[in-house]
Amino acid sequence: MKPTMMTYIHEEQATLSAMLSRYPSDLPVLGGQKEWLVLATGSSINAINSAKYYVENLADVRISVEEPFHFQHYEKFSEATDLVIGVSQSGESTSTLNAIQHIRQTHPVKTLGITSKAESELARAVDHVIDIEIGEERVGYVTKGYVATILKFMLLGVFVARRSGKIDAEQEAAELHKLDVAVKSIPGVIADTEAFFTKWQAELAASPRFTSIGYGRASA
Repeated sequence: MKPTMMTYIHEEQATLSAMLSRYPSDLPVLGGQKEWLVLATGSSINAINSAKYYVENLADVRISVEEPFHFQHYEKFSEATDLVIGVSQSGESTSTLNAIQHIRQTHPVKTLGITSKAESELARAVDHVIDIEIGEERVGYVTKGYVATILKFMLLGVFVARRSGKIDAEQEAAELHKLDVAVKSIPGVIADTEAFFTKWQAELAASPRFTSIGYGRASA
């Protein structure tokens, strides 16, 4: 049977729980880098923006999130940047690859890649690759990969915070527990969402236009 978005949505809880159980798995030991530049597009940039505040505050780092084509051609690279992270679920985002290669040609900075394909072009272009552990998501609009990218980036923040001494072992365990609770709530969120849609389906289907209202990272 051909997978749909709902196929992957219903796989999220099991996938993320497995990721948590393997922590810290392929997360790199960094060397005290404090100024991170993250390059991403589409769902990947939205995922990183969703986790940015958590990682910054827990690991005491500053994170700049940029669209790679715009950054490469119209922005100036900050000499304070000591870590560049490329994020692409497929690992084949041309603009992300080009921006990372451009930076590496001119600046001796450590690079990481976050992707679902450990043998991708992105993986070969960086110093260390971080697998979001979902395999291939064969639909036009990704869901499982989006939440997996969020969780993996948050886990990177937890790991960096622990290794740098920003949190102790007890605090690390507490953060992992909070993430586990959130992951285990996913089936309930799905059920509540489906019930909401069923209740309002006729009205939603009849609406010619939608306006989304939000603030902060909810508007990403």
